Amino acid sequence: AISRPLHPVRDFLVRLTVCDFHRGAISFRTGQAGRLIQAVWEAVKRRVTLSVDDQLVTHRRLVHAPTDRTVVVEFALCDGQVHFALNELSILAEPLCGALLAELASVDRLQIGAQQGAVRVAKIEVFRDLFYFASPGGQSPSEPRTWQLAPGQVFVLGDNCPISVDSRQHGPV
Repeated sequence: AISRPLHPVRDFLVRLTVCDFHRGAISFRTGQAGRLIQAVWEAVKRRVTLSVDDQLVTHRRLVHAPTDRTVVVEFALCDGQVHFALNELSILAEPLCGALLAELASVDRLQIGAQQGAVRVAKIEVFRDLFYFASPGGQSPSEPRTWQLAPGQVFVLGDNCPISVDSRQHGPV
């Protein structure tokens, strides 16, 4: 299992690329202040379950379970909803109710684990504080840009990318 404390974040997405996973389960747990959200993909049972504080909220049966040797698994808490996807196919998008949404305005932990079997993870990515609007310089986050640095120049980035005004707007220093 992987367990990491997070600086409190409002939205996040974790993406795992797993290989040769056909039995057992992969679980994702997140929360704060005693509240816990858990999503579990059970490969053999072909289902994804969502629980809050160990109480089942919903489950989704997979009509077409992934048969590929490599599967991309995504778990997100974003825009007041819990999302779960396999190979970019959304399996679950469950809104959080008012009180729970207020209590989980930000989360400070993320745990990923395997149950009843081994999982080989080829890649793990964690995206935090997701934003869907243009940066202060007006450039969309989906529009990559290339910078050429002269000898002695540096490219300065702020530590809060969505709101930092830095070399992305003013160029190298």
